[in-house]
Amino acid sequence: MHLLRNGRGEVVNSALSLAPRDTNEAFGLAERAVKSGLFSALKKPEEALVILLMGSELGLGPMQSLRSIYVVNGKPVLSADLLVALVRRSGECESWRVVESTDTRCEIHTTRKGEKQAEVCVWTIERAKKAGITGKATWNSYPAQMLKARCAASNSVKFSSPT
Repeated sequence: MHLLRNGRGEVVNSALSLAPRDTNEAFGLAERAVKSGLFSALKKPEEALVILLMGSELGLGPMQSLRSIYVVNGKPVLSADLLVALVRRSGECESWRVVESTDTRCEIHTTRKGEKQAEVCVWTIERAKKAGITGKATWNSYPAQMLKARCAASNSVKFSSPT
């Protein structure tokens, strides 16, 4: 294993920040992650391996990858928190501001460096219901967090698109 580098190519200063050097080491790590039971959503080492590889391509360490990339309907998906972190570390994000976050509405403003106008994203519970995404228990238990995640993901996608 070799030292892990952050998104700017700098070596992360921690003796435990080790990343696999090749796919064999990555698969061994994936097997151990699944066997640990700490990532209960992962059922097969192959799923964990894809997450580790995807995270590596984004400049993430193994643990951050396993915590922030999920398999949804058979596809790896970045968590909303990870999307926001990637946008903020891109160097292109001047500001990221949550204007409102309630059980019924979330509004986030994001400004790209060099631009005067913020990108605005609003998700409401009505919009989520219309989209048919509120049927799971998580939406009933944590509507504010789910709206914020949906809004953050939408704004991240808009932000990462060419201007």
